[in-house]
Amino acid sequence: IYGPIQEEAYKKIGANLYKGVLEREKIITTLANYDVLLLPSYYGGEGYPGAIIEAYSLGIPVISTYWKAIPEIVQDEKTGFLIEPKSEQALRQAILRFNTDNYPEMSEQARAYFLENFEAKKVTAKLIQQIFALK
Repeated sequence: IYGPIQEEAYKKIGANLYKGVLEREKIITTLANYDVLLLPSYYGGEGYPGAIIEAYSLGIPVISTYWKAIPEIVQDEKTGFLIEPKSEQALRQAILRFNTDNYPEMSEQARAYFLENFEAKKVTAKLIQQIFALK
């Protein structure tokens, strides 16, 4: 478990699992050690979580929530699974849904989604094209 935890009680429950907040330059190398990103967010100020995009860059599928803008970047059953916020049962079921049959394809789709939508050269080219279209 990485990231900020507001409630002190949660820090104690997962004392052996909680690793704290990662330094920006360690996010990619840390993510590379894992198979799936779990981001069961229900944070009121949530936008587009950068961790999802960074996971996709490595071909790591995501389990996250139908919360705020997250469904705009997590394609349910393609790049990962979306679950209802605050549902421990749904989170458990989503984790168990990954298997040797669906994981490789989801991993490929996560990487392809990153390359199509977030890779710097493509995003810059699209932006320039849109700017010139305004003239």
